[in-house]
Amino acid sequence: MFLNDVKKQRWAILAVIACLLLLKATTGASCPMVALTGFPCPGCGLTRAGIHLMHGEVQSAFRIHPFIYGVAAYGAVFAINRYLLGRRMGKVLKGSLVLLVAAMCLFYIWRMIRYFPGDPPISYYGYNLLRRMMALFQYFLLK
Repeated sequence: MFLNDVKKQRWAILAVIACLLLLKATTGASCPMVALTGFPCPGCGLTRAGIHLMHGEVQSAFRIHPFIYGVAAYGAVFAINRYLLGRRMGKVLKGSLVLLVAAMCLFYIWRMIRYFPGDPPISYYGYNLLRRMMALFQYFLLK
């Protein structure tokens, strides 16, 4: 079933990978929001936190992004439900996903108010596309 899902979504998966690679090559950032605006998104730090969690560094994972536990638990429940039990995503899973994303957004707002600019992932990335486009625009305006 997993391979069938990947096969059905292959073009979307390839498009996302191509966009991420293009962003990484042009800006050095792999997060679309960071690459475009320079500001972190609500999910910034989840990849690093997940890597720390897989290495058993539980406290480091929590410091980087406390919602890694919710995301990991949701992913596990989804995978078990979909690939072991063969069920579709029900109302409970959809509702818990909405709650998880809403909580992450509220946490993001609090973290930005409290800690921005600070240590990554709550830092400003100056080599973003918007800033570079504004500099180019100003260069041609002043010429």
